Amino acid sequence: MPRTPRTHQQQIARALTRQLGGTISYQEALRRVRAAAAEGLLPRILDEAVRYEHDLPPT
Repeated sequence: MPRTPRTHQQQIARALTRQLGGTISYQEALRRVRAAAAEGLLPRILDEAVRYEHDLPPT
């Protein structure tokens, strides 16, 4: 499975930090997102859903 581009992971990490009300740092969110992607747990459809929810441009 191809790796999700880093910029998508960064955007997901930012969204995760916002969703959790800042209870974790952006760096921790990014670490978690990267770990999930490395394990194949971050499907492309999730990336697209996060981008849509936060009005980010499509890939």
